[in-house]
Amino acid sequence: MLATVPAAGAEPPLSPGLQAYLRNCVQERLQEEGHAGSPWFRIHLYLRLGDAGTAAALDRDLRQHRNQGLIALFGQLAPELPSMQAALARQLHLMHGYDRQLQLVSAPAEQRPTQLQLGEQRFAVFTLHGDADCLHRVMPCPMLVFCPLAS
Repeated sequence: MLATVPAAGAEPPLSPGLQAYLRNCVQERLQEEGHAGSPWFRIHLYLRLGDAGTAAALDRDLRQHRNQGLIALFGQLAPELPSMQAALARQLHLMHGYDRQLQLVSAPAEQRPTQLQLGEQRFAVFTLHGDADCLHRVMPCPMLVFCPLAS
């Protein structure tokens, strides 16, 4: 089963309008969190958030575009996970199991950005999803946004 759609590294066949909408939503979330001057974000589609098969693909895509931001769209949460926070924690744990250079700097949380370190690059990780407690964080599908931070 593929973990990423289309093949890793390729931009998904989303309309330019939908891509612009996703990037605008991400920009608003970053401004809310105080991240000015955010990077260009690549958009990748994955099957399930919190799934072992997704860990390697997401890690590879994050490494490949480490100086750019990454918007990771997921079709759904892995079926056994009860919440977005559990899915975020499991996804980052699985990625660390796949890539020992990936280190959590702060514990996974939805109320604030989670930070992780991949080699020399640090990222803030934001969530957007259907059950978010704030309207401006609501998206119809689960999303993780990886925003590179200045060293």
